Amino acid sequence: MNYNKFLKKKREEVGLSTRGLANKIGVTGSYISMIETGKSKNPPSEKILKKLSEALHMTSSEEEKFFELVDEEILPKRIKDKLEALNKNSRSDKSNIGPIIFEEMINVPVYDSVSAGCQDGLEPNPEPVEYVSLPKRMAKGCVIVNVHGDSMEPTLENGSSVLIKLNAEVGHNEIGVFIYDDEPLVKRYKSFDGKSFLYSDNLEYPPREVREENEFNICGKVIWIMAKP
Repeated sequence: MNYNKFLKKKREEVGLSTRGLANKIGVTGSYISMIETGKSKNPPSEKILKKLSEALHMTSSEEEKFFELVDEEILPKRIKDKLEALNKNSRSDKSNIGPIIFEEMINVPVYDSVSAGCQDGLEPNPEPVEYVSLPKRMAKGCVIVNVHGDSMEPTLENGSSVLIKLNAEVGHNEIGVFIYDDEPLVKRYKSFDGKSFLYSDNLEYPPREVREENEFNICGKVIWIMAKP
């Protein structure tokens, strides 16, 4: 099933006509029909797609599926169109970037707390606050977590986001996500003389030693610090 058929099926399930749905999101009924039949010359914008999801009261799982289908069909076309435009306006004999490779993209869930993003499920049935499309080769098996607090400044500012590879080993002096006595933490892992510690980059916070009596789990490794919006 493509996203067009998914959209039509969901519209019919909630009992809306094409005109009824169009009125809800501020477009024409003919435009909805063109989307559903795949006859629209230009793919819907992200803003329109989000409005469609809200107007049809999609559940989180339905919305996730809807945007997965959209990414499979629309995203490659948008990337291809942009690259074709670039190629059209550039001289190939002066290009020094090599061949352009189209990458498979995946939707990566974004969580607003470390506890929600941790594999151990410290929060019951955590729901992502959004999804971000990233290259599969980089983001497979990953989640994005919004970091709050100043314990890792200046490396991680309050409100910044990190891409975490779940179940990945965290080496000496690398940043990871840990469960320390039921507390989720983003810290720098260090090991000295057979002892392990969790360090904050903000020197106002003391290190924590990982001892046998502590409940300690590694959730994953921070592989990318994303720009603060």
